[in-house]
Amino acid sequence: MMLRVLLTLAFVGFASAQCSFSGNGIMANWTASNGQVNINFQNSKIANNQWTAMAFGTTMVRQPGDHHLKVQNGKPSVVTGHTSQFGPPTTIDKSANVGMSNLSYRNGMLSGSVTRPVTLNSPRSSNLNGCTQWNFVGSSGMNPDGSVQKHQTMPSPMNVCTNQCQRQG
Repeated sequence: MMLRVLLTLAFVGFASAQCSFSGNGIMANWTASNGQVNINFQNSKIANNQWTAMAFGTTMVRQPGDHHLKVQNGKPSVVTGHTSQFGPPTTIDKSANVGMSNLSYRNGMLSGSVTRPVTLNSPRSSNLNGCTQWNFVGSSGMNPDGSVQKHQTMPSPMNVCTNQCQRQG
């Protein structure tokens, strides 16, 4: 009887962990291990000269950390930055403060894996330790110079507890 209760509690705990997102053409899942978060990201509704993003924090104003994935002239790239007002990012980092692998854009599908520390040591640290709000931004347009425009759709917020998404093995 006790084993059945323990197995049920373990299953409920696993089932309640939010380690994936799906919506607005975005599919993402993440795991945490050794102080790093690995985020596998796909957007199937992105066209050339558009961007999509993940942002961390409770508000899109004064957002502490944004990871933008964009397709410009058919080439995918990732940029990081933050917002200090309502609108597009006001500060773009000189180089992305995340690791990026398997970044590709084929047949309208943007995909890649982002790796970043759970805790960033910076003035605008977007600490993902514990539970934080993640915001997923669907496809939006870019300016002719390649800078991102304000998103046209509401971001989809989600409460994520990275400590519940530990990689097994």
